[in-house]
Amino acid sequence: MFVVLDRISSRLADAGQWIAMGFLCLLFVLINTEIVSRYLFGRSTLIADEYGGYLFVGIVFLGMANAMRKGQFLSVDLLVDHLAPRARNALLATGLTLGSGLVLVLLVNAADLVAVSWRFGSVSIQPSATPLVAPQSLGIVGLAMLLLTYVAAAVQKWVAFALTFRRAG
Repeated sequence: MFVVLDRISSRLADAGQWIAMGFLCLLFVLINTEIVSRYLFGRSTLIADEYGGYLFVGIVFLGMANAMRKGQFLSVDLLVDHLAPRARNALLATGLTLGSGLVLVLLVNAADLVAVSWRFGSVSIQPSATPLVAPQSLGIVGLAMLLLTYVAAAVQKWVAFALTFRRAG
């Protein structure tokens, strides 16, 4: 089961990274279109600031799972590096489990936000009047992928912790 969970988490994280890279390219095009439009034609696209923000949020949320899988999140390893394998695995597994809980809370609240936006038909205050459900949904997708990544890592560390007892006995 762990192998399947890890494989799904890995594929989703990779897909999120590719979509985030696509968003980065779109952001580049959008910003440069705005610059050219302002300086050559004296007019704004009227959407660059708004959609630039949405794309940036997408880049962050969709890239989090891959950053987590590759160990790119900030961590302080001073204590952990000096622990015995059993204690290290127990501490890391506990931290990943607590992290999973935190991400779950964030995911539930993000889903509530999208549900409220959907129910009231919330739109941005910008000229585009973009339905806010669309950019807010990026948070749900990114947090769901991050939760799956945390759970897979927690399971891996709990298994490693359990195996230290088998080796010792």
